Amino acid sequence: MYRPTTKSTRALKRDKRRVKPKKEVVDLTLPCLAKDNLEKFKNIFIVDLMSFSNKTCSKFLHNLLFNSVKNTDECIVFIILKAKFVPKCRECGIGEKNSPLFLKDRFIKEGGGRCFLECPKEDSSLRYRKELTKYIYNCNQNMIVVSEDKQYGYTIIGSSVPDEETDHYLDQYFDTSNIIYDSKQIISSSKEFREKTLERIEKETIDKIEKWLRKRIENEQDRVNLPKKRGAFIKTISPFCKKNVCFTTISSTLAILKDSGDIKLCETCQTVQPNSIQDDNQFYYIFKNLSSQEVSQCDWLMNYIISEYKKLPETNRVPIKISTLNSSSLSEKIEISSNWIIDTLIDRNIIKLVVLIQQL
Repeated sequence: MYRPTTKSTRALKRDKRRVKPKKEVVDLTLPCLAKDNLEKFKNIFIVDLMSFSNKTCSKFLHNLLFNSVKNTDECIVFIILKAKFVPKCRECGIGEKNSPLFLKDRFIKEGGGRCFLECPKEDSSLRYRKELTKYIYNCNQNMIVVSEDKQYGYTIIGSSVPDEETDHYLDQYFDTSNIIYDSKQIISSSKEFREKTLERIEKETIDKIEKWLRKRIENEQDRVNLPKKRGAFIKTISPFCKKNVCFTTISSTLAILKDSGDIKLCETCQTVQPNSIQDDNQFYYIFKNLSSQEVSQCDWLMNYIISEYKKLPETNRVPIKISTLNSSSLSEKIEISSNWIIDTLIDRNIIKLVVLIQQL
C-alpha cells in the first residue's frame, strides 16, 4: 500500500549526500587584499611558507623573507604562514630543526613590503593558497607563487629553480644593499681597482677643499685670514690630504679565506665562521701566491673573525653576520699631493679668486 509522504526516501538520501559549500578560509576584508590596492602593483609574490616545512630555504626565498622591497607602491610580498621561523638554509644548513642553536635572525618580520597572512590551524596551506591565488589573480595577473606544491595556471617558483633564473627579480624589486658578499661581483685588489679608487679619493678631496674655500670666501671676517703664500696654503690644506684608504674590499679578502678553506661562508645568509679557533693554528691562505698586502689583510680579517666568534657563548656559537665585519683595518695611510691640489684649484680659478679679493 502506498503511503504518501512530503518527500521520498530517495530524495532524503540524496540530500544527505549533498556536499555543503565550504566556508572561505581567506579573510578578504583585510585592507592589503582590497581590489584597488592589488591592482596598482607591478608584481605580487605569494610565498607559501608552509610548503617549505620539510624543505630548505634557497637564496631567492631568503631574500623574499628578509630583504625590504625597493618600492612598496610597485611590489608586495604575501607570506602564508602558521609559524614565523624560516626553514634551514640550503647552502649552510643553519636552521636545522634538531639543532640546539638559538637563531633569532631566522624569525621573519612583517613590514618592508611584506604582509603576513596566517593560515587557520584547522585548514591546509594548500587550500588557503589556492583560494588566495584565485582571488588575487582576478585582481592582478602580475603574480608569482613561491611554493613547493604545484598549482597549474600560475607562475610557480620552487626551491629547484636555479638562482640565475630568479636573480633579476631580486635586482628589480628588492633592496640588496645588505648583500656584501656576492661571488659574481668579487672585486680584486688589482692595480686597475687601486688606480680607480685613488682617482675617486682625489676628486672627493679637492671638491671638499673647494667647498671649504668658497665658504670662507663668503664670510667677510674669515676672508682676510686666508693664506697668501703657497707654503702657508699647503700647510692649511695638509689635514685634508691625509687619508686612510681601503684599496680592497671585505668581499675580496673573504673570497681568499673561503678558497683556502679557512672559513665557512654562506652567501645566502651572508654569514661567516672560522673552521678553527685554535690560537696556534696555521692557516691555509699563507700557502697561496699572495702579495704582502693581501697576506696582511687576511691576517687581520682572520683574527677578527675568530675574536668575534669567541665572544659568543660556547653553547650558542652561531655564524657571524658579514655586515658586522669592519673593513677600516684593511686601509692604508696615503697623502695626496698638496701641490697638485693647489695647481688644480688655480686651474679652476678658485685660488685666483681668493687673491683678487684680498687685494681689494
